[in-house]
Amino acid sequence: MEMMQDDALSSFIRWEKSLRGNLTDQLWDENPEELAGQWVVVEGFSSEETKNFAANPLLTASDGPRRSVDITLRPDGRVEVPKEAGQGITWKFSPGPAHLDTCEFTILKAERPGTPRVRLTYTGYVDRGQRIESRFSGRPIKMTGRVVATNGADVRATDRFVMELK
Repeated sequence: MEMMQDDALSSFIRWEKSLRGNLTDQLWDENPEELAGQWVVVEGFSSEETKNFAANPLLTASDGPRRSVDITLRPDGRVEVPKEAGQGITWKFSPGPAHLDTCEFTILKAERPGTPRVRLTYTGYVDRGQRIESRFSGRPIKMTGRVVATNGADVRATDRFVMELK
């Protein structure tokens, strides 16, 4: 029963995302100016901790076993990170599913000097209502998401993250 529900939900999400893409492709900006800028990214959260993130202040690396880094999403689609954090690659923003829009960015990082680089793909979700509200309130845009590490054929989900536009 649960498998059928997961399949139905996945099917609906694909349909809704496709529909939203068809309706907005010509108007959609993959690198919107309002998301370009300096963000603080904090990794190491549980799913329970990220549930009410939009309503709460940003939790910091000092709140537990977390890692924090400042990154810059450039208007041209490039990502800048401090040298010790790796090499920023690209970012893009895409519509849907439902009321959430998706921001994805990639960083290459070597665990230790001389070891192969790991591709870290951060996929974050921005509540569309919160994004619109921030234009009027002046409060920062926030997002939560998941990090996936790819090293050759090895792909694994690592941490949840939260981030906030400075």
